[in-house]
Amino acid sequence: RARRAWCWLAAVFAQIFMSLVAASVVSAAAVGVVLYAYRQRVAALKPDGRPTVLITGTTGWLGALLAKRLVARGSVRVLGLARRKSGISGVVDIQADLTTGAGLGTLSHVGKIDACVHLGGVAGWCSLDEGLETN
Repeated sequence: RARRAWCWLAAVFAQIFMSLVAASVVSAAAVGVVLYAYRQRVAALKPDGRPTVLITGTTGWLGALLAKRLVARGSVRVLGLARRKSGISGVVDIQADLTTGAGLGTLSHVGKIDACVHLGGVAGWCSLDEGLETN
């Protein structure tokens, strides 16, 4: 269902861009760049038959270590969720801030997740209530 929504959205955007190109508002090169970026994003998230593991906190020490080990084994597809890109080869990075409700919405397009390892968090001094709410 989510994939159909993405395909529908891509078709709508393509029609809008083509209308803008026809009206000489946007150049054809800009349309090509947007469509290329969309195809790259979809290709990176396309399932390949392997189980999908989502790891939060892949920019931290433990999250990065686990992601590298799983990628090295090659038996699972690894999605890394963090506020910034991890840069780990073989990990599909998803940038999101889970301390906001909008951050959870970024997971709607990734499809089925077979396992989740939650290693993300916010470090620092805070009250127990703040720590429990955030982490």
